[in-house]
Amino acid sequence: MNQVAPFVAAAQRFCTWVESHPTYDGDLRVPIALLADLIGHGAQLPNVDPADDDDSDEDVPAPPTPRKTVLFSDFQYYRCVSNPFDGIYDDPSLELGDITDDIGDIYADLQRGLVHWEHNQLRAIWEWKFGFDHHWGRHAASVLNALLSKL
Repeated sequence: MNQVAPFVAAAQRFCTWVESHPTYDGDLRVPIALLADLIGHGAQLPNVDPADDDDSDEDVPAPPTPRKTVLFSDFQYYRCVSNPFDGIYDDPSLELGDITDDIGDIYADLQRGLVHWEHNQLRAIWEWKFGFDHHWGRHAASVLNALLSKL
């Protein structure tokens, strides 16, 4: 489980940043570095089965709800492609991305895992890995791409 420790640290740094920065301060380097760190460490999360751990999740508290704040009001919305391999030779379907909403989703998924981490580490790893593969990882990559385009 030592390979998970860098991810836990990255998740904690990201969540701390979200909690302490209610508005965009003009410096894109910090969110870009935090998102890149999450993606890099998230890609290395191991596959685990939470059923392998006998601990119950019944006593795990609910994760905190993220604040509803506009982090990037000057450029909150961006275009993204949900599946870049669909319609390679045709026009891919573009979607509207929302940086504030995406960061809130990433935060909520990471916080859920951090709450589990204190009570059931296998469940936390499973939550993070599943979310990386199917939810927060895609949001993180989309937001990272959008922010990189603003440099």
